Amino acid sequence: MKIIGIAGILEFPKKSEGRLWKKLRNAFNKHIPNAEFVFEGVFYFPWEKTKICNFSESVINKHDTGEDIILVGYSFGGIIATAIAERFKISHVRMVVTIVTPHKIKIFSRMLGYSKEAPVPIISFGGIFDLVVPCSITKHPRSKQHIRLLSDHLILFLFSCRPAERIARVTKTWIGLD
Repeated sequence: MKIIGIAGILEFPKKSEGRLWKKLRNAFNKHIPNAEFVFEGVFYFPWEKTKICNFSESVINKHDTGEDIILVGYSFGGIIATAIAERFKISHVRMVVTIVTPHKIKIFSRMLGYSKEAPVPIISFGGIFDLVVPCSITKHPRSKQHIRLLSDHLILFLFSCRPAERIARVTKTWIGLD
C-alpha cells in the first residue's frame, strides 16, 4: 500500500517535506507500518489552473502502478486528492483523507473536474480554531466522516503530533486495518 501526501497552496517544495508532512509521515508509519508514505508537492497559487492540472496529472502518472493507494491532501491538496482519486486506472484508491480543505468553495473542485459520483470513500478533517479555512467549509459532501480537530490551519500541526496521530488512527480504522 502507498500513502500519497499532496501539498497545499504555498507549500514550498524542498529536498524533503516540511515539518507538517514529517509529522503526518511519522504518524502514518506508526499506525500503518506496511505502507510506503510519499510526498508530492509543487509551489502553486489557486488561480494557476494549468500548473495545478499538470501537477495533478504528474501525481497520477507517477503513482498509477497497480498498488492500493490512500490519498492524503492538506488544504488545497485535499481538493486535488479528491479530484484525481477516480482517475487512477491501474491502482485502487482505497480512501481520500482531506485535512483543513475548503470543500465548500466549489470553484476549486469544478476547476479540476470533480465528479459527484466517484465511489472512493472520503474522510474530511477540519480545524476548530482555523481562521484560514473555517471548519464549517471543510466537510466534503460525500464524506464518510467529518472530524473536527483541536487545531488551527498550521501552527498546532507544526508543534504537536496529536492532529497527525488522530488522522492516521482514524484512517487506519476506516480502511479496516484495526
